[in-house]
Amino acid sequence: MHLIIDLQEYDRLKGLSFAPGADVTGDTLPINEFAVDVITDAEIAAGQYAELRDELDNLWAKYWIITARRVSESAVRVVARSELALLDGVTLPATMYANTTAAAVLEDVMVRKASAGIVAPIDYALDSTLENIAISGFCPKQSARERLQWVCMAIGAYVKTAFNTMTEILPIENDATPVPLNKTFWRPSVTEGELITEVRVTAYSFTAGTPSTTDQYVTDEGGTHYIVQGQTISLANPNATAAEPDNPVEIEGVYLINGDNASAILSRMAACYFRNRTVEADVIDNAEFVPGQRVAVAVSADAMEGGNIESASFAFGKQARARLTLVAAAPVEAGKLTVEYLWDGNKVHEDKYLLPAGYAYTIENPYLDITLAAHRYIFRPDDATITGTMPALDATVQQSVGVALDLHEGILHVISVDSITEETDEITIGVIA
Repeated sequence: MHLIIDLQEYDRLKGLSFAPGADVTGDTLPINEFAVDVITDAEIAAGQYAELRDELDNLWAKYWIITARRVSESAVRVVARSELALLDGVTLPATMYANTTAAAVLEDVMVRKASAGIVAPIDYALDSTLENIAISGFCPKQSARERLQWVCMAIGAYVKTAFNTMTEILPIENDATPVPLNKTFWRPSVTEGELITEVRVTAYSFTAGTPSTTDQYVTDEGGTHYIVQGQTISLANPNATAAEPDNPVEIEGVYLINGDNASAILSRMAACYFRNRTVEADVIDNAEFVPGQRVAVAVSADAMEGGNIESASFAFGKQARARLTLVAAAPVEAGKLTVEYLWDGNKVHEDKYLLPAGYAYTIENPYLDITLAAHRYIFRPDDATITGTMPALDATVQQSVGVALDLHEGILHVISVDSITEETDEITIGVIA
């Protein structure tokens, strides 16, 4: 891993700590950060961006340096945080929204303090499916980060602030991407939390006017009073029995919840809270599995659990390893896909995959190194990949392979390769993998 700060690259890093998170429940809006000791004689200043990149120059985080202090003659400790931290420094006025698009609301929300009394926009991307969702209701005087959290709850979004060049506001995922077995350290743990018996929200409506002494009301920045009326709407957990103690989750006081969006919010809450299992899994994760994403991991030889990644705590080596915490987890219907590799109609190898039912898969066919009857063969697949959709039950697919190289009694027989390059008295044979 290396850092880029003000066009300067620093590749001598020590003690890198990076554990980003995302909250699909809307309860919180996590501020992600990384901390690292940079081995350098140069001075590094706070108040600028630092890019954390891997050896292939893939971006892991672009965060604002909060502190940079020298801890030894040769090291500067850098702590950098996602731009959500900058939103805390901006206070937005009390505002009433009436069928305002989410895109329009966020133009005023996604800002930071540039200098005394001046705010400047920060880079963000709002998913196109969310842009035109209507926002109606009242927001009190609050920080820009608090308002972003309210907006995300109203439109069904979460915020991604890692593995991207800017803050992304994305729809909550329902379909799970499987984590391959060969990237999963055995075995993930599954814990079951307390049963949530019901989810409730209070939906609000507002009427401009002069409130009486008994009215609940709010006032916008312009001084207009709005009389507030609230209605509690609930959804019971169908898995809760009459013997279960009452254990609801309730959201109230979020004035962007109204009669138009309350039902959708309840459905999203049910999807999160009625699935009361948590999965912990250690995986090889070179930025393929990121907070907020819904993934499925094998928890036994024939069972999978799917959940949204709440956090990913990384450890760095030749490959990155992450401890994933999946929330809102539930069993996933899955089957075993067996890929049989055939040479002249005879099976020479097979691979097995555990995949969610209905998952549209693309699997890269490997080159096979197999010894048969004193011949060491390199088989090349006829097709580069196999594609299909996993059925509900176990399935088998077959792929044909042919001999590329045959090593027998010390003699290499070249059968099928993509290129041969002759260099003086040596010949280099290239097989494209």
